[in-house]
Amino acid sequence: MEDYRLIKIDKYWLLFAGLKLKEDKKVKDLFKIKEDEIIFQLINPRVFVGEEHLFAIISQFLEAKKRSILYTLKPELDLLIRFSLCDQIKEALDIAGVKDDDKEFIFIALGEDERKLKNFYFLVLNSCITRRELLEVDSEKLERIKRLFKISDHVMSSLVGENERKKLSLVLAERASLLYKD
Repeated sequence: MEDYRLIKIDKYWLLFAGLKLKEDKKVKDLFKIKEDEIIFQLINPRVFVGEEHLFAIISQFLEAKKRSILYTLKPELDLLIRFSLCDQIKEALDIAGVKDDDKEFIFIALGEDERKLKNFYFLVLNSCITRRELLEVDSEKLERIKRLFKISDHVMSSLVGENERKKLSLVLAERASLLYKD
């Protein structure tokens, strides 16, 4: 089994993985790795609710990109803002960003060329090891995320379905879709 997930969304490939920096590496080292036509972001695992959540955010992002209505000039920051559910970059970094001393994160990369995307990921792996468990979501994590984003039990119970992770993903995606730039 691969240590990453690769999925086609429209004309883009989405690659994501749970990663941990190697001991001698820093987060800023990863942002020095550049590849034309690839958008990537590191997300704090504490705001990652799973694939449904990721797909919803990426779909919103791709639609905004297609319509030229991204929230920020930099696509990477637009992704961060959507995951953080706030419209201030500094606050978005505090909530969903990865700090210099953080070691674990969700790596997200988008590109039209599957080969380039995989090659970029393997370059990143020179500085990281995979941590598949960072992609897992348990009930404790769901509760922490609900508290972080102030989502009440009343809101959750108003949604149809038994799967708490899917319901929380829907709420977060809906809130992200309400962010807009004046």
